[in-house]
Amino acid sequence: MGSARGLANHSLYMARLLIDAWSVQERTPSAMPEALNAAFAPAVRLHLLDAYGWSLLAVLRAQPLPGKPPHHTQSLPSVGAGLAVPAEVDFCRELEQGGWLNHLQTDLPAGMPPRRRAGMLASSQGYPDRADCQHWFEQLSSLIDQHGANMDEN
Repeated sequence: MGSARGLANHSLYMARLLIDAWSVQERTPSAMPEALNAAFAPAVRLHLLDAYGWSLLAVLRAQPLPGKPPHHTQSLPSVGAGLAVPAEVDFCRELEQGGWLNHLQTDLPAGMPPRRRAGMLASSQGYPDRADCQHWFEQLSSLIDQHGANMDEN
């Protein structure tokens, strides 16, 4: 198994590949947006959550690494007695309470959401679209870069 930082970068790369493939599929004449969102969003989301968890484990300098990363700060291993929780973890706890990270962590619906009919407002029960996932990717990439820069300073 690689380092937590390396695993975070790998998970981001996997998410990037899926977002790029999603973009290509959207340009297909027969593409159904709801089906594409249902196909790609769960996989992209999982890679992004994995990247987030690996990054948090890197900040904690956790050893040994678990088989799967946590997807929330509340699932992190405890720091040793007498050690302070890094400021990056506290910052992430705040991000989990609202905004883009909270949306990323929100459970997705099961199955295919119903198709929107003309004149109906968009349902909050649907899958995120590629633009949502792209936004999460950019925000998470920036956050992970900040974590790395802070770790390099210490």
